[in-house]
Amino acid sequence: MTRARRSALWLAILVLMIAPIGFPPVQRTQEARVLETARESLETGGKKWLVPTLNGDVRLEKPPLAYWLAAAGFRIGGVNETAGRAASAIAGFATLIVIFLIVRRFLDEWAAWLAVAMMLSSLIFVRHARLAETDVLANLFIVSAIACIWCGLESPQRAMRWFALSGAAVGMAMMGKGLPAVFVLIFLIALAAAERDWKLPWRWLRSGAPIIALLIGGWWYAYVLSEVEAQTFMHELRVGVAGDAHEQPVWVYFPMLLRAIAPWCAFVPVAMVVSIYHWRGDGRIRVLLMWFAATFVPLLVSEQRQYHYLLPAAPPLAILTAWLLVDVARGASPHVKLVRVLLIATAAMMLLAAAAIPVVARHQRGGIMVADWIVAAVTAAIASAAMIVLMRSTARGIAALATAAVVNITSLTIVWAPTLRSDDIRVVARAIHEVGPGPYRFFGENVSLPLVFALEQVIPPVASAAELETLAASEPALIVIAQSKNNRTPPAPPANLVKVRELLSEDQKFQIYRVRTPADDISR
Repeated sequence: MTRARRSALWLAILVLMIAPIGFPPVQRTQEARVLETARESLETGGKKWLVPTLNGDVRLEKPPLAYWLAAAGFRIGGVNETAGRAASAIAGFATLIVIFLIVRRFLDEWAAWLAVAMMLSSLIFVRHARLAETDVLANLFIVSAIACIWCGLESPQRAMRWFALSGAAVGMAMMGKGLPAVFVLIFLIALAAAERDWKLPWRWLRSGAPIIALLIGGWWYAYVLSEVEAQTFMHELRVGVAGDAHEQPVWVYFPMLLRAIAPWCAFVPVAMVVSIYHWRGDGRIRVLLMWFAATFVPLLVSEQRQYHYLLPAAPPLAILTAWLLVDVARGASPHVKLVRVLLIATAAMMLLAAAAIPVVARHQRGGIMVADWIVAAVTAAIASAAMIVLMRSTARGIAALATAAVVNITSLTIVWAPTLRSDDIRVVARAIHEVGPGPYRFFGENVSLPLVFALEQVIPPVASAAELETLAASEPALIVIAQSKNNRTPPAPPANLVKVRELLSEDQKFQIYRVRTPADDISR
């Protein structure tokens, strides 16, 4: 491939990563935490950059890199979803570049492009690599650190430089999310065991990598300990590491993993079996399997189990699967017939997905829009083109199917799927603004952080009706938001409030109250 064509392809991927980031509203609490913390840091400045707050309360559960990047986006582009997510989308793009470079170095360019396409079209990457969350940053630096260790292992003369760079990446992972930086250390030890080379960890230590990691990633933790009480910091750290929710049985990660790597979930088990079979004969396979084990096995023993935690486990699976498909395309694999059947089945599933679009739209929205038919037609046309190419040539069909997957999965997940939801928090925020400028207060247990970000102001919660009654007496412009969600409903409001709006969504209800006036009593 010429340099011009390669540059044009990377430019197209960058546009695909960044262009749709403003479409979905902020729905996930995890993303709202980052965006609202960044907004408050930008608004108040000072120590809030180092000791951040979320809805007015100190937040130390995660290190601040994601907040800083989102705040930088707000400073440049204003407080909105696009500006807040831009840095995360660029981090996702950088992850693809690192994957491309490492696969091209140790395999070849065709496998590198296929690995990029599989990452770019996998559901977990499509969904989470464009959100302003900590996972995409952790993934970038984990991938970078492991790639540097791999290069150091294969380049003894430059090993110390590569290992030192891996230490820098570990430090950035510490600043990006914290604990997932340990995945790199687990990988280092697992690889040493697999290669029976226990000098590898020692060489990594002698390179100064641990010191570099601590200098880059440890200073913030030391600063916070000097600024806040140790008990507060340890409590926040415990919540960030162990959590107090999201406890599920360990087996849920296996179906989650298949969903994460869709539409390639049929190929990954084959690639894994083939790789394990060739474990002894190829050191590259051992590196990739230890990479996957280091990022997946620790999740099985963690107290918290969430889908997006699987993001760091996706790159080695994408690389192994790309390797398998390249071998099939070149006729170097004995599994050509099986893989070809899976390729045709995957293209057929895309056609079925296109046919299901109007059905899903009617079920979710109660009606079908013209845009649904357009999306269905385009999705079907792209999948049909890939199927036709695949029938004529396996090698070209693999490239066509990978391209179709990238375009279809991205457009359906990022652009079309958000139109199915009725709970756009931006609509709720506009309706509340119409009631009055506030001040606002939440009433009850539920606090909607996406709504806090959409309203662009700190909204303290009020727990009791007596406290709310006193507050309403002193704040005649008070607007109260009572959210019902997860079978948790707020208590009855005090008599000096009157309900003015009720906003419904798929799984939650917002009741909006203002302070009662004499006119309200007359109208009664």
